[in-house]
Amino acid sequence: MTVEWIGPAWLRRPAEALGVRIFHRATRLSLVGPIYTDAAVEHICHLTDLQLVTLEGTAISDQGIARLRRELPHCRIELIKAATPTNLANHSP
Repeated sequence: MTVEWIGPAWLRRPAEALGVRIFHRATRLSLVGPIYTDAAVEHICHLTDLQLVTLEGTAISDQGIARLRRELPHCRIELIKAATPTNLANHSP
């Protein structure tokens, strides 16, 4: 799981070099791959400032997704199927 620190890079980098995280709200989270399961949901639910969660090819169950929607009602949850050779071949640019 990665947290994207928000704010302009030119301001964020000098502060982080000093150990200061002035932009510390996670507002977007993207999880890719089957390594992410319902166990991740417990942690994600604590990130109450999230506005967007993108789940691509994860192993999070329908129950886990329902919990995310219930506990983060103001957050948009995007579900993306994992890329496979079949659906890549059928994709037209």
